[in-house]
Amino acid sequence: MLESGTSDFGNGGSGTNGPSYVTFSNFRVAGDVEMAGNQGQSGTGTTGVGVVLDHISTGEFHMAGMTNVLVDHSDIGPCSIDGSGACESGQSRDWSMSGSGSGRQYSSGTIDHTVFHDYTANSSASHGECYFALDWRQFTIQNSWFYNCHISGGIRIERITSPGSSDLLTIQNNWFGAMFDQIGGGQRCEDVTWGSNSGALSNVLIRYNTFASGGGPFGSSGSPTSSFRIIGNLVGQNPDGGNCEMGVPANLNYGSATVDHNVWVDGDSGTNSAHVTMSVFNAMLANSSTGSAGNYHLSGASGSTKADNYVPCTSGDANLTYDKDGNRRPMGTICDAGAQER
Repeated sequence: MLESGTSDFGNGGSGTNGPSYVTFSNFRVAGDVEMAGNQGQSGTGTTGVGVVLDHISTGEFHMAGMTNVLVDHSDIGPCSIDGSGACESGQSRDWSMSGSGSGRQYSSGTIDHTVFHDYTANSSASHGECYFALDWRQFTIQNSWFYNCHISGGIRIERITSPGSSDLLTIQNNWFGAMFDQIGGGQRCEDVTWGSNSGALSNVLIRYNTFASGGGPFGSSGSPTSSFRIIGNLVGQNPDGGNCEMGVPANLNYGSATVDHNVWVDGDSGTNSAHVTMSVFNAMLANSSTGSAGNYHLSGASGSTKADNYVPCTSGDANLTYDKDGNRRPMGTICDAGAQER
């Protein structure tokens, strides 16, 4: 375990000498990688800055009070939430610590080209979401893959304090496979999910993600504000909430969110919406498996699917320079929905 304290990685006390401007690469940890920056201090602090985890493999990581962290090309999981494996915390780790107001130890940074998988829980009392976005600062999760995460999906979004004007959470160019209730349970719809807490659900941008059959961006509770945007996604679920195709439906809980130019299964939601049947949706993907065998690149010839040339993207929230593979977006004048541009 790597943690701040009174020395470089310290004894886990209330010191502020967290690691700064250091890269950890090409290593495997069977359990938990943990780092803390300004632990026990108010505000954002000046320690725990610029840490890079590059090509690491671990069951879980937890970084609180850190600034400009990068997790790149890494493998996170498997991880048992209930103490029988790498993660023993009773729920997946968020990147914040206790406190309120300026005392909350939220982190900023980027997760890029990383796989989160097999976060399992034995009961509904435990959470196994692969990533818990709680009280972030400026944070981006992109070009990554989430599957087999229990209870609260691949990414769970909450705020204890309302975000500041620059506290933006961006989730873009990711693949989301299946998420489940618990061991032996059914599939959940909530690949990206959010819930009510004491802070506002605002300053979130969910764009150009591909959700495999049965999944999508849905809230279990709470009411997003107009600065919560869901744009250009390829969603393997019916937004009407009539069925989850493969499990128990979630409530939409879109509130005042901007929901625009998404492709759904069997129904429409938001503005400029399109939909296809589940069989057509699955045929649009190179391999529609919701687990480790999945390949969510678009199948067939360019221009042959509903996702092709669908999202006007020259400006605003729909403007994104690259896709998951690093290809230029758009190839022409209109972007493709989902994580791939072709």
